[in-house]
Amino acid sequence: MKNNLKLILSYDGTNYFGWQKVKEGPSIEEILEKNLKQVLSEDITLQAASRTDRGVHAEGQVANFFTAKKPDLRRLHWSLNCMLPKDIRLLSIESVDSNFHPTLDAVGKEYHYLLSNSPSQLPFHRKTHWHYPYHELNLEKMKKHAQEFVGVHDFAPYANLSPSSPSNTIREIRRFDIVQLPENNFRFEIEGKSFLYNMVRNLVGSVVILSSGKPPRKLTAPSHGLLLKKVIFI
Repeated sequence: MKNNLKLILSYDGTNYFGWQKVKEGPSIEEILEKNLKQVLSEDITLQAASRTDRGVHAEGQVANFFTAKKPDLRRLHWSLNCMLPKDIRLLSIESVDSNFHPTLDAVGKEYHYLLSNSPSQLPFHRKTHWHYPYHELNLEKMKKHAQEFVGVHDFAPYANLSPSSPSNTIREIRRFDIVQLPENNFRFEIEGKSFLYNMVRNLVGSVVILSSGKPPRKLTAPSHGLLLKKVIFI
């Protein structure tokens, strides 16, 4: 019987075309599978809890793979972090039950989105914060609009749908909090079981538009402000 290994990963998505392998350029999945193959001398297929998009970051991405080997996990952990680019880090690796699946077993995901509302953005925030200097944003107004999305709704208007998108667009937002940070920065915290394509970024953009006093419209916030904070399991 093959061993099922669970990984928790953190990465800066700036230089990647997202989690999933694509023809256009490098992906997190591609880099990780390549290094695992080199260490274990076998083809590896990864499954991930979230297929983060191009430029999106992760602090607690969860993935798994099956291997016929029985590697020393401490050595494997160390070897991979020595080989991986410095913008991808393996935080932990453990053997789990053969039935574990990072997507099917997840009961929720928490995403954070960072926004800078200052006239001049700090340079070291340019790859992790959306710079929105056009209107002064009010925390209480944004909180009010954010709460309108909490609960079970049809989020089709807040997703970038395609013919391959799920036919069921009903989703539940369990929590949508906004925290004001120093230097006129904001952190949007959104938790739910599952999300439609670009749904989190569209919700953030919509809250910003509504709080600016502009007519309601769908605005997709830039990908580099989004962080997969954690995947929740029972």
